[in-house]
Parts: sequence; C-alpha cells; structure tokens
Amino acid sequence: MVHCCLSGDAQAATAAARDVVPRYVLHSSVPRLFGEHDGIDLAPVRERLLAGDRAGATERVPQSVADAFVARGDAAACARRLDEYRAAGVDLPVLFPMPVGGAWGYAETIAAFGRGQAGAPRAGGRGRARPSVKNSLSDSSPPWRRATSRRSGRSTLPTR
Repeated sequence: MVHCCLSGDAQAATAAARDVVPRYVLHSSVPRLFGEHDGIDLAPVRERLLAGDRAGATERVPQSVADAFVARGDAAACARRLDEYRAAGVDLPVLFPMPVGGAWGYAETIAAFGRGQAGAPRAGGRGRARPSVKNSLSDSSPPWRRATSRRSGRSTLPTR
C-alpha cells in the first residue's frame, strides 16, 4: 500500500506526509520499516507521541523518512513515486489517500490515478499496471470480489 498525499500545494503535501509517520511509529515492525537500524532515530517521535503530543511527534519526523514512506505532491510527483515502486518490482501499487490540510482527497486521487488512466509502458514492452485505489474494484472483478454493503447487499461500486 502506498500512502499518497496528493495536493498542488507542495508545502501542504510535505507537511501531510510527515504527519503520516506518527500513525505507524509505535508498531513493532517500525525499526525495519523506517530503517532505524540504518541510523534513523525515531525515538523522539515515539516519545512525543506517547506523551500525547501528536503535533510535536510530527515535527520530529525526519523528512527523509516521510519521503521514503509517502508519495506526495501533485499528480506528476506522485506518479514519479509510483514509478519508483514499479521499478522495484511492485506490479500494482495500491494507493491509500491520506489527508492534506484536513481533506482526505479520495475523489482527487481516483480522478488522477483511477480506472482508465493510462500509464507509460514498462521495460520489456509490457503495459504499465495502473495503481489501484484502496477499496475499489473494477466492474470486471469476479462477483465474489466486488464490494457490497452489508446492510443492503447492494454493490458499493459506482454506477456508470
């Protein structure tokens, strides 16, 4: 899953990317996930978070950690980050929109990267897989994989 802070405001996207890290910093796999064994110290982030100071925790997130963990910026910048995931062998990056300035940006992320958005071909001549947006399935998905509402039993997929 690729966290995505999509915004035309580069400063807001940068701040939002740093705000994603404290959501995960207390997890037991963080040293490996964020590279703490490679000299990155997230202890100050954890300390502030455990003290109840989320804003202080966010301020202490190294930008390099946020940049490695979150695709951020406008659609072109996020697409470049997705290309890095593809180059590393991820065939279908799943985007998880994160809030920028209080707005989660689901509609903007789907508009920028959702179904029907063509990508540049991959090395070897194969077409590039488009990123998936979290919790969305295409109309061609098998019926047992389509999202349905538990209450109504109806599909939650948008109709055309």
